[in-house]
Amino acid sequence: MTLQCSNSHRYIGIDYSGAETAESSLKGLRVYLAGRDGPPEEVQPPPSPRKYWNRQEIAAYLVERLSEPIPTLVGIDHAFGFPLAYFDRHRLPRDWRAFLRDFREHWPTHERFTYVDFIRDGSVGNGAARDGDTKWRRITDLRAGAKSPFHFDVPGSVAKSTHAGLPWLLHIAEKVPDVHFWPFDGWDISETEGRSVIAEAYPALWSKAIPKTQPTGDQHDAYCIAEWMRQRDADGTLSEFFHPTLPDAERHIAELEGWILGVAGMAEGEETGVESWSKRKPSTGRKGKRTMPQTGSIHRLKITLQDIKPPIWRTVEVPSGFGLDQVHTVFQDVMPWTYSHLHEFNIGKKSYGPLDDEFDFIDDPADTLSEAQAVLGKVLPRKGAKMDYEYDFGDGWVHRVTVE
Repeated sequence: MTLQCSNSHRYIGIDYSGAETAESSLKGLRVYLAGRDGPPEEVQPPPSPRKYWNRQEIAAYLVERLSEPIPTLVGIDHAFGFPLAYFDRHRLPRDWRAFLRDFREHWPTHERFTYVDFIRDGSVGNGAARDGDTKWRRITDLRAGAKSPFHFDVPGSVAKSTHAGLPWLLHIAEKVPDVHFWPFDGWDISETEGRSVIAEAYPALWSKAIPKTQPTGDQHDAYCIAEWMRQRDADGTLSEFFHPTLPDAERHIAELEGWILGVAGMAEGEETGVESWSKRKPSTGRKGKRTMPQTGSIHRLKITLQDIKPPIWRTVEVPSGFGLDQVHTVFQDVMPWTYSHLHEFNIGKKSYGPLDDEFDFIDDPADTLSEAQAVLGKVLPRKGAKMDYEYDFGDGWVHRVTVE
């Protein structure tokens, strides 16, 4: 069998359910291994009085396997990164390995007898200095329908497993520096011949399509990860999933936040679609303000991201009675952005933005008018009227908005 995509010789799927400590033997930690020509088989933990794997053992197993001269593709079921808002709140450099080092310093879940909840309640580490918001999700989470990595204590949460697993990713990277962490080390794995690759996986994408042959859900999830990777590599389609179609702006963000292997990018023609908010309630964003009833005439707006080639644009229809605070939520949804940065509207010589206490650090607030009091139909009253919408003052994503 000729592998056309990844040059992998074996595939490892890991379900990373549960939390507790690095030494805790957990039923939800499962490891499956597949070769090129056969379905995955479960890998048992090292001999010990404990029945199941613990996180420390899984990390040691991966270091051992990845140190061997056998190209291996590994999929692990927990988030590999955090949303951009986390980097902005804590003023972190936009570098994934630097993020892991900083996270491990504040959330030392790899240390003995250290529970995630010990750090959350302040008994160990300094988690309060590196907190997050349950509303924050990465672009890939939004595409996949996955929960926020900060959404603790709810069914289907990945928050504890993510906070418990991130320090072990750094451990593997330090022990086996030649391993390619996708997409942080690059999207294209065709250039990694002879090297192993580790990617974030989300078995919910495939668990219904792959027949259930394993006794438990955790076993089935780990099996699905390894089997999906093996099948896609064998049929020559794996390459498509390592190269999701993303606008340049999204790709730039995903290189820091991470991307779930198997999550599709933008569908063909999606960038030219027209979305209507005339009968749709938009996201409320941070404060959920409403300036006027959602009735009356309609504004058709073309939003074009500046200084990007090929052009990235959207066309939307929104009520003319929307305030600019509501228009902001529409733009965040359709681009799509992530409510992770500051923003501002510029119309002629006037600037509009949020003026609540959360944003009292905006430069020259006296020169900024309230976006909540600015009505779209009044500030852009006619066809051909224009304004600029700037998002993320660090990177400066400027959108030209034109009334059509």
